[in-house]
Amino acid sequence: MVLARRSLSIVFLMALLTPLAFVRGDGAPAAGAPDLDTLGKAAVIRYAANMNAFPYYECRYRCTEGQAKSVKDALDGRFLNSRYYDNRLLIDGEKESYEGFAPPPDPKQSFEAPGKKGMHILPAFGSTNRYLADGKREMNYTPFLKSANLFAAEKNHHGVDVTPLAMGFVGHHNSGGPDVLMTRKDRYDVAPSRIEEMDGRPVVTVQLNDKEVAQLKEGPLAFRKTFSFDEARSPLPVRMTTLWNGKPKIQAFVTNVRECSKQRWFPERTVIVYTPDREGGLYDFKEIKLLELDCDRRPNSDEFSHNIPAGTAVLTFDDGKFFTLKQDEKIGVGDLPSLFEMVQNAGSKPRMDTAVPHPNPYRWLALAGGLTLAVGGTGYLVRRRWRARRATS
Repeated sequence: MVLARRSLSIVFLMALLTPLAFVRGDGAPAAGAPDLDTLGKAAVIRYAANMNAFPYYECRYRCTEGQAKSVKDALDGRFLNSRYYDNRLLIDGEKESYEGFAPPPDPKQSFEAPGKKGMHILPAFGSTNRYLADGKREMNYTPFLKSANLFAAEKNHHGVDVTPLAMGFVGHHNSGGPDVLMTRKDRYDVAPSRIEEMDGRPVVTVQLNDKEVAQLKEGPLAFRKTFSFDEARSPLPVRMTTLWNGKPKIQAFVTNVRECSKQRWFPERTVIVYTPDREGGLYDFKEIKLLELDCDRRPNSDEFSHNIPAGTAVLTFDDGKFFTLKQDEKIGVGDLPSLFEMVQNAGSKPRMDTAVPHPNPYRWLALAGGLTLAVGGTGYLVRRRWRARRATS
């Protein structure tokens, strides 16, 4: 396996260090050129292996949003009208806990929606939510609204919108990564891989063409996604783009990567840039910067919890059922099944006790201890009777 990895790395280095040797003057592959599609697929395989190598971790990160005069200004940190907020995320398999530390929205800044009398819009920047998930159920608590929304993950998985490992492009848990999109043959066609140049360095670019074409007044709009890999740096893409009719609309650049234990790589800084609709306009951007990372310690189960205050409405949108917490609660991932059951009972039990029944993590220890005592006591009685019979015989 080690030899195979080394051989693959050598192939990549040969391909990436001398890309011009693989192309003739007319753009056709030169004689003896390596199979670029093979290089592209190998890059995606290595990318997927790296993404799957983080089954658990804890991180703190900062999201900065604003505008820039150009893509280069955004990458160089020359921001305009920028604001930032911090976040905390814990992952352990399907268990998730998230908390956003953005400033709460100011009700004084609300304004009436244009053309919709009586409807007001309240501007909000960043996330103040607290989120829990166990793979089957989710809870998203919004402090400003004093509501905890429950969702069934199998119906509509929400997840966390912005995380360092999602890089603003591949989605939470890599739901939109190139390895995932390649399996969706009903939706995407894999175009031939190619060698490009980025910052004076050769990269392998994998392109997927979306089969769905949007029909607009201006004409058909075709979508493409590209993932460019600099194999000499890390398995992570250095650039990802969404193309509209061949022109970049969204570009995500991974500018810094952290090398972790066990030959793993974690994005340290990603900048997502949105092309303005009109020429000469400012570019909107989002920067995701890693502040702290621990990917070697598995988080404790009790860390997947949030303090939810009394007066919070716990509800499900599917059926409109809800109940209100009458006391402060510390709700953990293990409490999600109870919350769903309590919401369903709220309609039929108007005087239902809203205290959340928390599962006892030490229940199995007590059960095991009780069985041990029972077995020990039985053995003691049997032995005592045996001795009594022997004494009288």
